[in-house]
Amino acid sequence: MSVNGVNIGWVNTIKYLGTCIVGGKKLRLDIANVKRGFYAACNSIHSYANTFYEILQLSLHESYCVPLLTYASAALSLTAQQINELNICLNTMYRLVFKFHRWES
Repeated sequence: MSVNGVNIGWVNTIKYLGTCIVGGKKLRLDIANVKRGFYAACNSIHSYANTFYEILQLSLHESYCVPLLTYASAALSLTAQQINELNICLNTMYRLVFKFHRWES
């Protein structure tokens, strides 16, 4: 495909306003980058603030990390599996802050 004589490359995904859209017959979203950014932010905060009080750690995580997961969520149509994956991210953050094991609730 070309526009004004300039070839346009085909890609499987495109990032628009921070949201990765996957090509195909149906509109699908890729949340892998969102999860990766969330975990990177959580680990960064945890590495510097692991000696702080838990409530302060929680406040930092909720202020800086949770918005990475919820960005544009009202406008997106996520599948039940994607919502479950985002919930797992949040649960992992709370376990990290309160020093629970993965099998504990």
